[in-house]
Amino acid sequence: SDADGLKIEGYTVFDLTGAYTFKTTETTINFGIQNLFNADYTTIWGSRAKALYGALADESVFDYKGRGRTFGISVTKVF
Repeated sequence: SDADGLKIEGYTVFDLTGAYTFKTTETTINFGIQNLFNADYTTIWGSRAKALYGALADESVFDYKGRGRTFGISVTKVF
């Protein structure tokens, strides 16, 4: 909530991350899935923009959606 009494609903997304280290080669593989359940949500800024600017245009104009399910992988090698 803010000084004007506007209250924004929060949201929770779940991530799954992990890593595996190959000791013999000093290499680590990192992997993850962000927004594991592919939740459809509006970002905090999107919620705030709708509250601030909703009277200027249709609220859908300010409905900034969060990122959907995202996969990531990286490899780290010690030299």
